[in-house]
Amino acid sequence: MIPTICPYLLPLIVDDLNKKLPDTKIYFLELKTADLIERLQKGDIDVGIVAYFPNLFDDSVRYKKLYDEEFLLALPKDSKLTAKNIDKIIAEKQLMLLEEGNCMSNNVRDICSNYARESFNDFYATNIETVKSMVRIGNGAALLPKLSCRNEKNLKLLPLKPTEYREVGLISRNSFNNDILIELLAQLTANV
Repeated sequence: MIPTICPYLLPLIVDDLNKKLPDTKIYFLELKTADLIERLQKGDIDVGIVAYFPNLFDDSVRYKKLYDEEFLLALPKDSKLTAKNIDKIIAEKQLMLLEEGNCMSNNVRDICSNYARESFNDFYATNIETVKSMVRIGNGAALLPKLSCRNEKNLKLLPLKPTEYREVGLISRNSFNNDILIELLAQLTANV
């Protein structure tokens, strides 16, 4: 799974996955999208869960949509700003991104496509938890996937209008024929 999904989705599904497939040995890896796809195509791994982008992979892999995940605007808990202030937040270079090569940064840039690359905060983090920590202490704002905010009580979390989503799906090699595992993962993630 990619790092912006794994620590938030895995705890929700791992127990059920182990109960339903007790005789299957499952290893979970956290890999950036490009590494995940490369290892999948090499045959090092069988299945991956990624954020979908057009032209992300070729015909050597199958893709199955799992769910749409909403993005929320994360602000310091005591902030007076609202989601309507997104233009101001970006204009003041308060919106933080994850480091280059992280697909969530691409999602955020797509959402904020009217703004130049220089419009974002100069701080880049390697993971969502670091971004959340920086927002908590008042060093900016962020657009975060809803699942990563599931038990977050120390941030002001606001939906965007219009609502913005990323599509999350499962990829597997065409030669991987464990449809039971693929369908089980689809079932377990259907209500996240």
